[in-house]
Amino acid sequence: MMTTLMIKITIFLFSLVPITGNAVYYNPGVMEAVAAHRGLSPTSCMVSTHLAPLGSWVVVVGQSSLVCKVIDKPNPKDMNRFILRRKIVVELNFESVAAICPNPKPHPAEECPVTIYIQGG
Repeated sequence: MMTTLMIKITIFLFSLVPITGNAVYYNPGVMEAVAAHRGLSPTSCMVSTHLAPLGSWVVVVGQSSLVCKVIDKPNPKDMNRFILRRKIVVELNFESVAAICPNPKPHPAEECPVTIYIQGG
């Protein structure tokens, strides 16, 4: 597991771009099933985001920081309806919610503000 200092050094060295918004999460087991379906290796922190390519890594910073693998993308039909309107920048796997969100029970996206760091173009 990466320490907070190591994550800060990674952000600096790789010139990662910060994007602030909200996080929501998948139900237990769903992200693991998506990873298997896509042929991607599961990791302890997996996310869905429209801001980075599948298989890439992002840093998610909330009440703590995690380095997460992008396993899924939002359905294009959901982009305007849910993702952009609610300012969702990342959907977490269920097991990562407690580390990132201050209130790990089901909540609206507005209750879990995060900054994600992605590789700049």
